[in-house]
Parts: sequence; structure tokens; C-alpha cells
Amino acid sequence: MQEVKSYKLQNEICGYNKVTIEIGEICFVFRGDNYELMDLIKRKYNTFLSMKEPNFIIDVQVKKNIKLKELRELKIISKKDKIFVFRWDFSGIIDFRRNEGELKLQEIEIEGVENFLRMCAGWLFPKYYEGILLHASSVIDSKEGFVFCGPSEAGKSTIANLLKDDTILLTDEITLIRNINRRYKIFGVPFWGMLWEEGNNVNISSEIKKIFLLKKDKDVYLKKLSPYKAVVEIMPNIIFFSHRSEISNKLFTLCCNLVEKIPCYELHFLPNKSFWRCIKNDQ
Repeated sequence: MQEVKSYKLQNEICGYNKVTIEIGEICFVFRGDNYELMDLIKRKYNTFLSMKEPNFIIDVQVKKNIKLKELRELKIISKKDKIFVFRWDFSGIIDFRRNEGELKLQEIEIEGVENFLRMCAGWLFPKYYEGILLHASSVIDSKEGFVFCGPSEAGKSTIANLLKDDTILLTDEITLIRNINRRYKIFGVPFWGMLWEEGNNVNISSEIKKIFLLKKDKDVYLKKLSPYKAVVEIMPNIIFFSHRSEISNKLFTLCCNLVEKIPCYELHFLPNKSFWRCIKNDQ
């Protein structure tokens, strides 16, 4: 999907009261009558705008709720096919049966939109689209996808900062993996960490060649992981916001299927580009 550079073209694609965002070939539509907010969403997700039919619709409005200001942590309530979320800056509803959501923001700002969109993706991809969101940076090198997974401070941003000139960075923080027709692909997503800059997001994909679990070390080497060990390492890094058994079980199954198909390694590395030679020599 090519970058949408013209703001006039953005409005032709989305209209003035809706924005269609495509992530991993699935389209989320934000609808609202606050033009300032819709303009902010268009600009933030400029490279992910789409003209495709929506898979999920989110009605968004700015409506202050004094009670939310008292919340210090995210609160999630599950009721049958609905998820209710509350935070100090927004509240929302996700309706799985109707493929709809509702988002109410305290202020005109993008953080609440991004958090809610990430929650929707975190629930919807495993439930319907054979996908997971993973704490990982990911790149495309020579048309092959590589995933670098780990918790905070594991080195995801470090790896992302040490790319070769011909390597494409998909994300430095959160990676979407989907099983499409028995092929595992990584996708660019708009959920970035420290390295985000306006315009640097790319909405492209690639089949996965390998997954690496990051280990900072005093030497550079790879250690092949068994499928069992890979699941143990990867599961804590999967992003999901609910302990509903149906979602947890689906995520576990997706993870097991993934590691059976894609080779996984511990990547012990130094903060320099020497790890690339290690990766290439192993192929």
C-alpha cells in the first residue's frame, strides 16, 4: 500500500467524518463529527489509510467524564460478546458480535485513539484473523522477514537502530504476525516505540524467515530453540488485554503453530551490527 502524501487525497479516501485504517489487511473505520479529531487521526495514520470495505467500525467522540479522571489503571470488564474498557483518558466498548466499537475521549488527542485501536487489534486478530501482536521489532531484509522479540529493555530498539542500508524497518516495538493460507507473515503496524517519526511507518508485509529472542551478551551467537522452549519464551511477549479463556487458548494455539513452522533462536548480541553477520551465516 503506497504512502498517501496529499492531504486532499486523504480526504477523498476517508471523507470528512470517517477514517479507514488498514492493519494487516484488516480495515478499522473511525467515525465522528469532531473535525479536529478526525484530522488528527488522518495525519497520524497517514500511511495506513485505505479505501477498502471496513471489517470493524469504531464511533469516536470527545465527551468528558469526570469519574474517569479518578482511575489510575486500565479497567477491563468482559460481558458475553462485549468488552468494556476504562482509563483516565478514554472509555470504550468493543462488540465482537456486531464488529463495532465505541470510543469516548476526554480530550482531543491521539494517545487514547492509539491505545483503543491497539486493544481492538489485540482482541480481534487472534479471535478472527489468525494473528497475534507481539512485543518485537521486525525488519525485511532481502525480501525476507525477521522478528526480534523480547520484553522492555531487551534490545528491540537497539536492533532497530542498527539496520543495514538496504533493510526495511517495519516497527521498533510491536509486530503483527498472521497466518494467511498457511504462510506466516509480518506486517508493518502504526504502533511504534521510541523510533517513531511522522512518515516513517510502512504498511507492507513479508513472509517470516526466522524469529529471534533477544539476549544482551558479551559475545554474538545463535542458539536454536526447541518448539517447547520457543513457546515458553514467546508467550509472555504476546500482547493481549483480557484473561478470557477463549482468547488465551486461541493465543496459545496460534503460538504453538507458529513455532512449529518458523525456526526460533536465542540471539545473543552486542550493541553493534555484528549480529547481522551471525544471522546471515546461519542461513
